[in-house]
Amino acid sequence: MQVLQRIQGFTLALRARCRMSALANLSWVTRTLRDHPGAVESDLSQYHNIDIRDRWVFDEYGRRKLTLHMIFVRLWHLPHDSATKIALGSNGWSIGDYLLADNFHAATGNPHPARPKPEQSNGADRAKAVARARKRKAERDRQLASGEIPNG
Repeated sequence: MQVLQRIQGFTLALRARCRMSALANLSWVTRTLRDHPGAVESDLSQYHNIDIRDRWVFDEYGRRKLTLHMIFVRLWHLPHDSATKIALGSNGWSIGDYLLADNFHAATGNPHPARPKPEQSNGADRAKAVARARKRKAERDRQLASGEIPNG
């Protein structure tokens, strides 16, 4: 009986996580459409031959011709050098571009002049993240010790 309850609990948690993921995707799409409408319209037109105005057009059954989910899927899989990805912070380089730059470096002994420089990580940010993780661990250990959450 306990196994069945655990499986049911896991199933409910998985469903909730999927709903949260769908909400996060919806939030990402709406934020991207709000912040970079020109880039999104350009990429949907260029790569998928989709008119963004179809978002407000309905078919004979009352369904949208272009849903937010359709936009999300197409935006998520755009190439690195697309206008939307660059507007969202991509440097425009694909894995193939990096490999070509590495070949250039191997052949000439000099790094490719256009290769993006790696971002320098901030040691203070890492220290803050480690401190937060240690605080979460201490809180969880306290909850386990006091029996607030089951151990196992």
